[in-house]
Amino acid sequence: MLKSLVIYPNERTRDVGSILQIARSIAKKIEHTDANIPVLNIIFDPVNQVYVAIYEWSSNPQDAEEREK
Repeated sequence: MLKSLVIYPNERTRDVGSILQIARSIAKKIEHTDANIPVLNIIFDPVNQVYVAIYEWSSNPQDAEEREK
């Protein structure tokens, strides 16, 4: 299942690597897991001055096995 989250930039979020790290960290907290969550895309919305991170996650273990194949 594709999910998204919004990241409000500040002075520490100047490069894509830090935004990717923040997205993974927030996604892990939301999904209550320690597994590596794949972030598929990071989009900057210039109108609202925010980043949108799209990630894929399923709490069903069978779906996770299918994704790894």
